[in-house]
Amino acid sequence: MLATLTLLLGLPLTLATEPPTCAPLVPVTFDNSTIPGLLGHWIYISGASRYPPHLAELKALKHASFSIFPSSHEDELNTIEVLRLNETCVVKNVSKIHVFWHNSTLMHVDDQTVSIAKVIQSDKDLLILKHISHDFPSLSLSARTPNVSKEHLEEFKAQLHCLGFTEEEIFSTSEKLLGMWLYVAGAAQLPQHLLEMLLIDHGHLCVEPRTSEQELLITQHLAVGDQCLTNNSTYFETTADNTTLVRHARNLSVSTAHREEFQRHATCLGLSEEAVVYAPWKTELCQTKEIEGNSPCTEPTAAVTASPPPGTHPPGSEGN
Repeated sequence: MLATLTLLLGLPLTLATEPPTCAPLVPVTFDNSTIPGLLGHWIYISGASRYPPHLAELKALKHASFSIFPSSHEDELNTIEVLRLNETCVVKNVSKIHVFWHNSTLMHVDDQTVSIAKVIQSDKDLLILKHISHDFPSLSLSARTPNVSKEHLEEFKAQLHCLGFTEEEIFSTSEKLLGMWLYVAGAAQLPQHLLEMLLIDHGHLCVEPRTSEQELLITQHLAVGDQCLTNNSTYFETTADNTTLVRHARNLSVSTAHREEFQRHATCLGLSEEAVVYAPWKTELCQTKEIEGNSPCTEPTAAVTASPPPGTHPPGSEGN
């Protein structure tokens, strides 16, 4: 869902008259199976809105996820939201979602903000919300995992186009992750993860698009001991237990302010200052070379251990 659940449930929508070729958005009529299908973890994928207060947040949004839990009341749900706006991580603790059975709507209450949405019929692993709090068109898509199929994504985009949105007005989170990232620091609760971080000298993380628009190829190269290790995966998924936090940056000149911000995020996750481990970048086991073609990344190559080149700023130092 991503802007926040407030933004999510709060993104307004009043449908304009749709062209004849557009399939109508069919709201879900709540029954005994509806609420169990909403429970659990969701990841915001894409959305669009013309509600002015939310546009800036949508443009800044890089990642968002939320979890929905049952409460002690039949007509009420609890939710926790985590989102990243530019370089700021925001954690919203438990807020309430009220369930109105008579008209099949959800009302999200966050502090003094109230937002209303209808659930649109779709795949069981997708959550499409039509926002009806204001007189502006808005629609959002969330999913159980980050890799939504190309067919589902195109169908959602077609619904947005039917509402009059252009490609430039549709905001998705994955495109902001593409390119090469340098491993700077990490923190973990599990002893084996902490040990792994202590052994890492440096690393590169390359995020590239796949043939499917909603799949990302993530290639990680880590210098551990005297080896340059490579690992490929299609996407990352975060879980609430056994907390691990990793920071990557575009370059090694990480400011003091960014280090302090990373420490604050670690503290919010219950990780101590001692659990934060910075990569020293003392060797060049995983060097990089440019890849020909349209790849946004460079390709690491094995190299002998060497001292850092003159002028290299270690993680945590200020760039000149």
